[in-house]
Amino acid sequence: MPFSLTAAFLRLENETFPRWPGNFRFALTPADALISSGITPASVDMNSRVALNEFNEVAYMGTDSNSQQALFATTLGATRKIIAVNDVLRFNNSLSTVTSLSLFNGLGKSGQIVFLAGMNNGDQLLVRANRFFSQAKLADSPIQPSYQLTKYLLKSVSNSGWDCVQGSIGGIGCNLTSTVNLLDYYGFHVSPSEYQDWLISKWTNAPGAKKRNYIVTESNDLAETAITEFTSERLGRLIKYVRIHDTRAGPNFEKLVSELRAGHAVKVRVPNGNPPLVECQNPNDPNKHCYRPKGHFVLAYGIVDPSTFGPLSLSDILIADPGHSSIRTLQDYGDRGYNQFKPTWFEDNQRLYLYTETEDLNQQTLNVNVGQDFRPCPIVRLAPDVNDVNVVRAVLTDPQGNRLGFDPDSGEFDEIPGGQYVEQEPYYSLDDDPSPTESVWGSDATVGRFWINHALTGTYSLEVIGVGSGSYQISMQGAYGLTTDTNLITGTITPGERRMIDFELTPEVTPTPTPTATATPTISAIPVQPLRPLQPPMLQLQRRPQQPQRLRQPLHPR
Repeated sequence: MPFSLTAAFLRLENETFPRWPGNFRFALTPADALISSGITPASVDMNSRVALNEFNEVAYMGTDSNSQQALFATTLGATRKIIAVNDVLRFNNSLSTVTSLSLFNGLGKSGQIVFLAGMNNGDQLLVRANRFFSQAKLADSPIQPSYQLTKYLLKSVSNSGWDCVQGSIGGIGCNLTSTVNLLDYYGFHVSPSEYQDWLISKWTNAPGAKKRNYIVTESNDLAETAITEFTSERLGRLIKYVRIHDTRAGPNFEKLVSELRAGHAVKVRVPNGNPPLVECQNPNDPNKHCYRPKGHFVLAYGIVDPSTFGPLSLSDILIADPGHSSIRTLQDYGDRGYNQFKPTWFEDNQRLYLYTETEDLNQQTLNVNVGQDFRPCPIVRLAPDVNDVNVVRAVLTDPQGNRLGFDPDSGEFDEIPGGQYVEQEPYYSLDDDPSPTESVWGSDATVGRFWINHALTGTYSLEVIGVGSGSYQISMQGAYGLTTDTNLITGTITPGERRMIDFELTPEVTPTPTPTATATPTISAIPVQPLRPLQPPMLQLQRRPQQPQRLRQPLHPR
């Protein structure tokens, strides 16, 4: 049956989805999920979960009388089939057939359901529906075809340093889209293009010195800390970026399970590359079969059966994958060839991006990035492998003498409270086909990122250590009430060279307007003129030349 949506975007009750640890239970048999006087599913999907709210309304996956996968929900004591595979969704005046379904979120207080629908045109729609499917908004996520024309972040902004290169949300927007899915998990319903518009607006209106790492990073990726400002502006639940998990604090899988049981969704960096996979030494190799350890982002949002407290595996972790509509678990993703190529891939360091709900409004942070100038415009890169190696490492020392960073002679330091140092590689594409030809960043070199939450004010020292020959760039940026006296340092270095850079982190002072001095009036004699008869005023009209009509173009063409 077709579900006709007469408008591209309609409005649903704007309620927050309740998130309680364990708010999904497992249906053992069809009868276990059956509500009296309702429809009896032909079967219940034993690999799915059941969503339950405080009114004992329930939603679950099963199969209908046509042996098709279907989503069922209770309606005032009766069971209703919401949608099934082979049903047709009308969206943006086009019809698409549902090819796969999975639950994404819990039931809202009014019975709203969020599910993931894979479509026959390759799209994956994140749909929020009420129990009668008369929803008021179709949250399009992750990718609809028009996003293939929507340039990614600053690539759509003239004179941003990124406007001369291509790259769309549909091509490289997996991090953006997984962040949008994270927001939806916590009840902030926004599309990828809407969140991107907000990021660009904040970046555009920021003072020049802030534009390097405040909302959009200098490597043209979204700043993880922006999520707190976005959620606080919407007066809902405050979501805060915590850190990237370090496996020295414990295994990735153990940490992921504990976060999900606490009701926290987790962004996960996963490999990409098309099987059969091969090892490629050059990160710029265009071979689509290259194994790229951290080339893609997905969102882990639940456990198949939270009532199971025994040993779990990747097959128990539910994920929303922006690039592949048929992927439902981490095991599914690993079975694309990564489990076979590298069985321990999930335990690689820096895979988990952690977030939490908080009431802490102190966002004072210090960001220091050590690498290269990633902005490719108007520079024309002569060869894909030129300057694609980060030639420096660095150690940051705070006003109390605590250190953070990596020294090739002494190893890694992790002494600053609330601080984290990571070396990040660019990711390449949202989808693995066609083969990735461009990284999200303007360079394939890693970048060393220092991030300190609740940073102390005072003098910081940054020791720069050469591990190669070439140019480097260091940017430092205070945010959310802090500022640095230096924002950008560039130079060249050779192996073994060491340089020390000091800078001040101080509270940001909002300039107050200087009152304009008022001149003291002086009294002077005014000559008396003879009176003249009153004349009507003469209106002087200035005819302006005809201006050509200007058409306002949308920031992101649809």
